[in-house]
Amino acid sequence: MKEEYVTAANAFVDASAADYVSCFQHCLDCSPDETQESQRKLISFKGDSLQLEMDIKIRLLQSVRKVSYVFKLNPVAVELFDIFESKLKDQQVEL
Repeated sequence: MKEEYVTAANAFVDASAADYVSCFQHCLDCSPDETQESQRKLISFKGDSLQLEMDIKIRLLQSVRKVSYVFKLNPVAVELFDIFESKLKDQQVEL
């Protein structure tokens, strides 16, 4: 699953799934104000589809690295969402 969101351009050596979750959580919790370290934008498309764009600035030692993620969000049936929720809970238990 990690290979679905990690590329050579945004990967961090020895980063765990918990590290990525922490960065995403910070980005989602921060103010949408563009002066923040993390920024996000939700774009609406026809057919109830959405796109979540996240930019995260990560400071390592004396350098800053900006990584960007784009998630295409499409409506799903409730049954599929229930399966996803169950898998997410399993991941949280592992973390």
